[in-house]
Amino acid sequence: MANRRFAVHEIRHVIARMRLGESDRQIATAGLMGRAKAGKLRLLAQDQGWLNKDSPLPDNEVIERLTRKTSPTKRGQSQVLPFANQVLAWAGQGIAWTTIHQTLVRKFPFAGSYDAVKRFLRHHKQERPATVMLDCLPAWNIDPIEGEISVEN
Repeated sequence: MANRRFAVHEIRHVIARMRLGESDRQIATAGLMGRAKAGKLRLLAQDQGWLNKDSPLPDNEVIERLTRKTSPTKRGQSQVLPFANQVLAWAGQGIAWTTIHQTLVRKFPFAGSYDAVKRFLRHHKQERPATVMLDCLPAWNIDPIEGEISVEN
């Protein structure tokens, strides 16, 4: 049940059962919600006064507004961005990502992680020329530029 999203009607049903006096363990045993999440919902319901039997259950909009997590905020800029030209130049030369990260830490005021460098380079992936394995007998001479093959006796 970890990280399961609950529909508003499920949350409303759990709140109704809490109002009837069921414990978090009973709610978890019934398979409605885990004990930890039920405990968090119980705290929210107590703060909002939803467990009071004399008051009506809140509207679905109110439950949704208070139980839904806010949409994730836009992530900040990459810490590699100030060094983008240098990092892309190094990557174009075939330098390993770990070496790029170590050099940034050593030479510049870079506090970012290796994963930040890796994400940046994956996002700015450059096409590399394909390499071809040449498989031939030891006595053959192959000119890869001209494509000529000659056999030595």
